[in-house]
Amino acid sequence: MKIISRIWVVALLFTGLSSVHAQIDTISPYLKSGRIPAFSIPTIPDSNYFAHTDLKPGLPFIVMIFSPECSHCKEIARSLAGRMELLEGFQILMVSSMPMDRIRFFAQETGISNYQNVILGKDQDYSVGKFYRIRTLPSLYLYNEKGQFVRKFEFKDIEVEQILDALKNE
Repeated sequence: MKIISRIWVVALLFTGLSSVHAQIDTISPYLKSGRIPAFSIPTIPDSNYFAHTDLKPGLPFIVMIFSPECSHCKEIARSLAGRMELLEGFQILMVSSMPMDRIRFFAQETGISNYQNVILGKDQDYSVGKFYRIRTLPSLYLYNEKGQFVRKFEFKDIEVEQILDALKNE
């Protein structure tokens, strides 16, 4: 009987330890690092690769994860394009895991590809999506000019004014 109760206590200890470990693992990598992730993605129009090392130092950075099929993503892209004069000093990376032809069409349809500070590309190996643990689309991640994470925006709370305010108030 003592052996069974000792086994039971050991089993409970292991269960408790594994749940503590699981809680630690639930923190998204972008929150753990607080920095811009390493990435290298093929871009439109020519499939040249754009990497984190290609970012210009000293400028705020936005990562937006989207789907070309998503109506809210199209709405946000059009909104960003319509207010681009306020975002000229930002580097904006828009990433999707969908095929390049759909990303191209999305870019043309929303007018977002008309801006030099916007890069659109494909997350071929889902590394960007995994880093951010995407749950909703669109999702937008804001980094300051030092490359430090500032804030996550999701779905309908993505507005240019909120992005600018988050950067001012960090």
